[in-house]
Amino acid sequence: RFTPRGWEMQRRKDEKDANYSQFLANVQDNKLREVLERQKKNKAHCGFRRFWGVRGKYTKAIGRSGRVLGMSKKK
Repeated sequence: RFTPRGWEMQRRKDEKDANYSQFLANVQDNKLREVLERQKKNKAHCGFRRFWGVRGKYTKAIGRSGRVLGMSKKK
């Protein structure tokens, strides 16, 4: 029977217990919250961007909510 190695799974080594792990649906929220809190504590750029609700390096506006900026449909 084929068993996947640790590096073939979704996540890198966990910082607390140094094991490879996969996200499960019921644990996903807690793990994501822990990762974001650790990134904010380390003052990582991507942690702050996630905290602000922005995805990606550059965006036209700060958030991803509200009206769309850009082309509008002709009436």
